[in-house]
Amino acid sequence: MTTVIRVAWLVLGGVGFAACSDADTPSSPVTSGVATGAVCPPSSSLTYENWGLDFFGRYCLRCHSMALGSGERNGAPSGYNWDDLNSVRAHASNIDLMAAASEHVVNHEMPPGEPVPVTSERRKLGEWLACGAP
Repeated sequence: MTTVIRVAWLVLGGVGFAACSDADTPSSPVTSGVATGAVCPPSSSLTYENWGLDFFGRYCLRCHSMALGSGERNGAPSGYNWDDLNSVRAHASNIDLMAAASEHVVNHEMPPGEPVPVTSERRKLGEWLACGAP
């Protein structure tokens, strides 16, 4: 199976940044720190139990966990832990800005290293957050 990697250039303050993405790359710009504007579709079935728990376990808890010591967090601030649903909900807007996507925005700031979610997973994150992280 061949993986296609595309590179998108962002210009922020006159400085170019490259961001790698997956074959699932949308036509929307790859960004960081932009609210996605994702909406909660009435048909959404995403919950913490059937989707969020696995997503955060695969991509976030290697840095954002209370179980990690300061030297194990790869620079993640100590108050930013996604070990449980309440902590995720408390920081939902920050998570949206750093890792989520919508039809028009794809934030790729987090996670900083492999493995990273593909764009369709980032869109599900945006949807799930827009639905109130049920």
